[in-house]
Amino acid sequence: MRSNITLFKFTLFAVVCIFLSSISIHAVFSEKTNISMSISSKNISGVNRPIIDLVQDPFFRLIGKDINLTSYWRDSHNNCLSLFSCHLNLTDGWDDNQSFQLSTENSTRENWSWISSNEIEVKPSEIYEIVGHIKLSKWATQSHIVLEGFNESSRQWYQIIQCPPGTNGPLEWKELVCKVIIPPDTRKIALELNAGWSSQQNQKAITLFDAIHIYKVS
Repeated sequence: MRSNITLFKFTLFAVVCIFLSSISIHAVFSEKTNISMSISSKNISGVNRPIIDLVQDPFFRLIGKDINLTSYWRDSHNNCLSLFSCHLNLTDGWDDNQSFQLSTENSTRENWSWISSNEIEVKPSEIYEIVGHIKLSKWATQSHIVLEGFNESSRQWYQIIQCPPGTNGPLEWKELVCKVIIPPDTRKIALELNAGWSSQQNQKAITLFDAIHIYKVS
């Protein structure tokens, strides 16, 4: 009789232990599940805020052999057929082995390349961020990137900002970030890549451009 009672108590104790253990396991699992959902929610909220690059070929992937036939970068002044040699550099870049190279031995002051990007529609008072990367050889003089705007009243393009301003070499790869508020009467913008002249006659001035971006901030 006593053995039966002892067996019953032992069985009851085992059942209670199993029940308490299951409750503990469920609580731990629930806690881990809540943490995972919280992390997922944060990731999803980040995905819902995309950053759109308004330069359609920022890494010069679509440039062909003839610079005049590119889709998103244009040589409207035909400088690549006269003052400058323009081509893809496939051995040097900002974060890979490719960039856009412009070179010249011309030492005449204030001669720039004027390679222009695609036009971007904007509205006055909007804020944009320009990000550019540039590298200069020893002889490169006053190379820079220009943000231009099209004034609806005068029907002319004009300079809004230089980012960077005219810079002399030598210069290793450098990132440049500028913010700008779109002026009144301006509803189109475009970038100009201005490789400069050589600081010494018969010496090749080389300017490399890469990872050129425009982002709308507000």
